[in-house]
Amino acid sequence: MNRPDKGDLIAKALRDSLSEAEKNEWERLLQDDPALRDTFAEEHALDRVLERLPDVPISSNFTALTLQAAMREPRLAKRLWPFRLSILRTTFGQAVAAFVGVCAIGLAVGVRYHNSQRADMALNVSSFTKVASVIGSDKVRPEELFQNFEAIRALPTVADSDVDMELLIALQK
Repeated sequence: MNRPDKGDLIAKALRDSLSEAEKNEWERLLQDDPALRDTFAEEHALDRVLERLPDVPISSNFTALTLQAAMREPRLAKRLWPFRLSILRTTFGQAVAAFVGVCAIGLAVGVRYHNSQRADMALNVSSFTKVASVIGSDKVRPEELFQNFEAIRALPTVADSDVDMELLIALQK
């Protein structure tokens, strides 16, 4: 058996349209539930106050008057954001927004490329420093070695087995 909703029981009790079974259920609920009793008392008081109000005929153009009053009320959304980005509704505005987006992406890619180039340069300088310290010789100064090709030829040659693979890799970069 489905139990009737308390709201439905309150509405039926206010109209005096409860069946015998519903009346018994209603009386039991009122005794068991003080919150329901309070709600019913409020609804009953509201019903009596509404009955005392005079009946006023509704005008034939009630809907039109209501809509006009609603249109006259100030809208909060327009006061909070007067511009509302109406420029983005135009083709020109959309083109400008797309251009700004592409420029932002290009800037981000450029910064990332620049940072990677700086990291590569730091690695190359580190390699150069290692090579310069290995090549350091009494016969030739390192700065002369990298400026004068004849100084490179004047360096003593070493056997293939003594060649340092790291040095070769650094020189190939």
